[in-house]
Amino acid sequence: MMQSVDPEIEQLLILQDRDSRLFNIEQSLKTIPLEVAKNEKKIAEEEAKLAAARKALQELEVRRKDLDNDVKSAEEQVIKYKNQQMQVKKNDEYQALTHEIEQTEAKVSDLEEAEIGLMLEIDDGNEAFAKTKAAADAEIQLYRDEVETLKDREQTLLGEIEAAKAEVAAEEAKCGAKFLASYKRVKMRRPKPPYVVPVEDHKCGGCHLKLSSESESATRQKDADPVHCENCGRVIYWEL
Repeated sequence: MMQSVDPEIEQLLILQDRDSRLFNIEQSLKTIPLEVAKNEKKIAEEEAKLAAARKALQELEVRRKDLDNDVKSAEEQVIKYKNQQMQVKKNDEYQALTHEIEQTEAKVSDLEEAEIGLMLEIDDGNEAFAKTKAAADAEIQLYRDEVETLKDREQTLLGEIEAAKAEVAAEEAKCGAKFLASYKRVKMRRPKPPYVVPVEDHKCGGCHLKLSSESESATRQKDADPVHCENCGRVIYWEL
């Protein structure tokens, strides 16, 4: 730590350094669950895409089976008509059955053609799904690895936070009562460090607004009480 500042300020700066480390750990612990949730959402999205693609293939297979059943049903109908033909005696009835047979056989042909086209579509779909699944599985694994890394990091930080709190408490015990009280007041009002900043070119090193001559002059006084920026409230000091 710099030796060109008042010893009381120097101790506050040491405390601030420990506080900053604790603040960073706490912030990381807050953001990790959000990052985990973000990655888990991406995993769910990839899995949903795969499920939708798999369902589409299953629907094609159902359609193929329905067509196959329709073909079998039509073929059975042809056989039925032919059996009926062998039993009729009138020519007009025979001709009517012949017409029905021709129509049903044409229907069978159309259904078989549609089934072949659907089977080709299924083959293409299976090939495309395999590629999609391979890519999705790779993405999902990356997201899962990231979640694992984040959770490991969380455990590390949880192990560090108590030590960081102890370091803050130890440095607080070394601070003068007035300076520590001022520091804590700033800490209560400011969302994050720094709480103690130097005067820089007649301005506060925290908010960068111009200081009054009285405030700047007070920071130059030896053994003075803590001085606060009249704009942001931070403790300000003059580097000797």
